[in-house]
Amino acid sequence: MFNLFYFLIGSLYIIFGTFDYFIYIDRNISLFNYIWIVNTVIFPFFSIFFYFFIVLYQYLKNEIKDYNIHCNYKPILLIAFAESIESIVFSYTMPFISIFLLQIIDKITLIINFAINYKLLNSRYHWNHYVGMIIRCIGVLIGAIPIINNQQEKNYLAISFFIIISIIKTLVNIYRENYIKFNKLLNLTFFNLLLTIFTFLTGLVTIPFIFIPLQKYSIKPDEFPQYVSNTFKCLYKNENTQEKDNCNYSLILLLINVKTSSTVNQILAHILKNESNILNTVILSLKSPLIIISGYFIQKYNLIKFNSKYEIDWSVIVSLILLFIGSITYGYKAEYKLSKNPALDEKLLSLSS
Repeated sequence: MFNLFYFLIGSLYIIFGTFDYFIYIDRNISLFNYIWIVNTVIFPFFSIFFYFFIVLYQYLKNEIKDYNIHCNYKPILLIAFAESIESIVFSYTMPFISIFLLQIIDKITLIINFAINYKLLNSRYHWNHYVGMIIRCIGVLIGAIPIINNQQEKNYLAISFFIIISIIKTLVNIYRENYIKFNKLLNLTFFNLLLTIFTFLTGLVTIPFIFIPLQKYSIKPDEFPQYVSNTFKCLYKNENTQEKDNCNYSLILLLINVKTSSTVNQILAHILKNESNILNTVILSLKSPLIIISGYFIQKYNLIKFNSKYEIDWSVIVSLILLFIGSITYGYKAEYKLSKNPALDEKLLSLSS
């Protein structure tokens, strides 16, 4: 049955998500020398204010009660830690993988969703889920293999890390979904505020990891004050002090990214609370063609200086078509939960059919 509300939510999620994706890439390229401190400390610090003022407004309007903010904080801390690590690793691998490959490989997350929901969350599936999964797998292979083979530098390490991070991201979203659904009265903006605060604190704790020698991406402890100074010069003075710096409008890009990312997270929390991470994954799959086509023209007109160049060829087009068809097929019928009552299971199956 067509649901106008979720159609609008999904459309907003796709549009905002696409815009947020390119803003995120652009600011990471311009702030590449300062990715660690920007993504783990400065970005969540600004995000705290975004959520805080919304929560304050809702509280003053008497829209938030005491029971909307009582919850177990430890799971949120765990989610924040995982997302902080995910952000760090993704930031360092992203420049070495083309947008095409990023979008195509990321689609393996539905397979992980499928397996975990089946095994741990007692979800059961219909024919459309299996067919949609097979079509998507074929689409991933058709799109990914030629790109990897045609790369002048085969960055298998970056690709491996990205796959690991995609798996972690899926696990975190499944965990987040169950936490939000278990705490039904929890205000979603307050949840995101807590998550951002814990991410900021996690970022402060993980700062010493930047001293680990990782080729040119680490710094020495005695260089840290200068590293922080250069970061703020880049953000607030638009001053280039390092090779590859591109500090023009860097603070504006960061603030826009805070707004778009926070909006996307609000929509994600709503989807996870009222639907499932499966729906989230399907919607994100429908976003991929928009990202890839937009990325092609952004690169063509040099609006963002991507590190990896790419062209749209037959394999990418076929892959996108298969991913789109696979996602639509997968979402044709909803999965259902298996209970401990066989009679109820049969009834659920008949209703979901």
